[in-house]
Amino acid sequence: MSAAAVDSVVDVSSILQGGKTSAYRLFILIVCMVIMALDGIDAQSIAFVAPVVAPQWHLTPYNTSWFFVIGNLGAAVGAVVLGIASLRFGQRSVVVAATICMGLSTVAAATASGFQSMLFYRALTGIFMGPIFPVLTAMVVEYAPKGKQASWVGLLFAGYPVGNSVGGSIAHAVIPNQGWQALFIINGVIPVVVGIVAAFMLPESLSFLVKSGAKSEIIARYIRKFDDSVECDAQTRFTVESTERKSTRVKDLFTGSTALTTTLLWLVCWLAMVEITLYIYWMPSVLKASGMDMKGAIGITVGLLMGGLVGSAAVGFVMDFVGRYRGLVAFNVLAVIALLALGHASEKQVGLGAVAALVGFLILGSQVGTNGLTPMLYPAEKRVNGLSWASSITRVGAISGQFLGGILLGQGMSAPQIFYSSSILAALAAIVLVIMSRLRANATETNF
Repeated sequence: MSAAAVDSVVDVSSILQGGKTSAYRLFILIVCMVIMALDGIDAQSIAFVAPVVAPQWHLTPYNTSWFFVIGNLGAAVGAVVLGIASLRFGQRSVVVAATICMGLSTVAAATASGFQSMLFYRALTGIFMGPIFPVLTAMVVEYAPKGKQASWVGLLFAGYPVGNSVGGSIAHAVIPNQGWQALFIINGVIPVVVGIVAAFMLPESLSFLVKSGAKSEIIARYIRKFDDSVECDAQTRFTVESTERKSTRVKDLFTGSTALTTTLLWLVCWLAMVEITLYIYWMPSVLKASGMDMKGAIGITVGLLMGGLVGSAAVGFVMDFVGRYRGLVAFNVLAVIALLALGHASEKQVGLGAVAALVGFLILGSQVGTNGLTPMLYPAEKRVNGLSWASSITRVGAISGQFLGGILLGQGMSAPQIFYSSSILAALAAIVLVIMSRLRANATETNF
């Protein structure tokens, strides 16, 4: 008989952190990746629908850009409000409800008859999409084997570019034949089905169950799935690493050792997302303005996204191997070099596709790596709150990037000039990360 059965006390945190990679843990990761991919599918949906409805509804490019912006504004609100709600109602409960509601609002968008109604549905979809990033990240960090948190979070966020690819393929097949309304219906039904499946297959956070006073037999059932050698039953008392009150206020993030960490983290999140959005949304327009045909511009952009897919999956392993801060600093320093090379390649029209893929590998990989670093910067009682606010700042960065691209093009900047200038963003991110690494002794995360 194990010591757990003798003492009738089981430390849930030690079981989750001490366990090895198992089929059940991998299953949880895969389910979370599928849910994460839904955001990528949605992003490609509106990217393809917007240019179709714009001439039908007589919209200017400025009006059309609000379809992208309003979704991110809604997501910024949802990340905080619904992310914090998960502390009360449970992470699985919020993720499942948000996923299903996101699907229903997407289906409803098929009924949009004009600019204002489409804005309403895009905002609603964004709100429900908001908590998915931070809450899933918190869940994956909790269930990942010790020492593999960063790589698992990297794999989680690799679901987004996978969703981009799937969403683009669906849109390409559906819109020409069935119209944009059919695309929204299809892409709305998918989250509803995934949400229903997740309700039965995805476990609730064990830390939440323990702290909320769930019945011991429920916790014991989950514990045995992670480690069947642990003897526990309805009489077992379960504990977790911290019994402190969960943080739900933004000011809690600016107290103690996390104050400066939060400020610097938000700056890195903002810089990274401005850069990513600038390239994902504006790359085709920038290249087209420089004289490239649209087919070629789209091909270069797809290459960038494919490079980002590989970088998103690879960055976590790099961070686990060389150190989290070292890995992120390296990605950003190399991104500066790659962006300068992209500017040169766009001038000479040589090797543009290969350099664009490298840029995608580095800038998207850096963003995913930052997402993987975030939960490790906060103690357990601040983790979801920190993730929720960081996700909101990321959305603000996306909005900034969407407007920045329009401003730069409106000023008549050429493709090389934009690429050269954007390298400043990566350089600033690298500098901030170096500062964060020097302050690591005063923060929760100490693995440089």
